[in-house]
Amino acid sequence: MSKELDQYLTDVPVYQFRLVDGSTILAKLTDIDDKDNVHLQDPHEVRLEEGSQEIFDVSIHKYMFMSDEREVTISLNNVISYSEANMDTKEFYSKVMLQARIRDMVKEIKKDHSVSSSDLFTSFIDGLDNQDTTPKFGNRFGKRPWPPREDL
Repeated sequence: MSKELDQYLTDVPVYQFRLVDGSTILAKLTDIDDKDNVHLQDPHEVRLEEGSQEIFDVSIHKYMFMSDEREVTISLNNVISYSEANMDTKEFYSKVMLQARIRDMVKEIKKDHSVSSSDLFTSFIDGLDNQDTTPKFGNRFGKRPWPPREDL
């Protein structure tokens, strides 16, 4: 990564929240006010799914998926704990947020113009979909796949 990207990811306030219902939320922390409300931007629920015995897949889904609002308020009484996300998680979260914003732009352009005017954005999204948008948690504690992918 470049120094600028490293600095951006270091400065972005992405936090992981564990809620009393057992769910985990990943979001930008904007404020904790005097009334014990936690204000979050672009919150996503984290789900850990077992892919095999050695590998776990991490996926994130929009927390308030039936709302178009980007800002969400959660009572601090519903938060068990929270901590700042590590660099790998911040990178993954930032890529997902970038993809979501580009998709929203494409939908807006398609709504206002003909389909051909959004080919550039669609091809950009297709390129992002195939890039490294999966977090680097997958094989950290498991065995190396056999045969190694580079040998295939």
